[in-house]
Amino acid sequence: MEVIVQVRPRQTPQATRTTRAASDVAPPAVFRTVEEEYGVTLRPMHPNAHDAVLCTYYYANVTDEATAHEVLTRLRRSTRIEAAYVKPADEMPTP
Repeated sequence: MEVIVQVRPRQTPQATRTTRAASDVAPPAVFRTVEEEYGVTLRPMHPNAHDAVLCTYYYANVTDEATAHEVLTRLRRSTRIEAAYVKPADEMPTP
């Protein structure tokens, strides 16, 4: 099961929607807390991206639904988190 997180970039005078420094979207402190408490690792979804939007996405693999919901609750309390959700399971296309 995968948790998807979008980080809200820090507001800095030089930050714009199209160009942001990597430090503007650096992982917030809540990531470290979640990683220590739940034993998950939050990783950049697009590690080599320079796009201002793509740099805000992270993911974590979580072993069970209960832990996933606890992680989501903890992340959503942070003002640095724009969105957090459990990725729906993959399905076969219907004809």
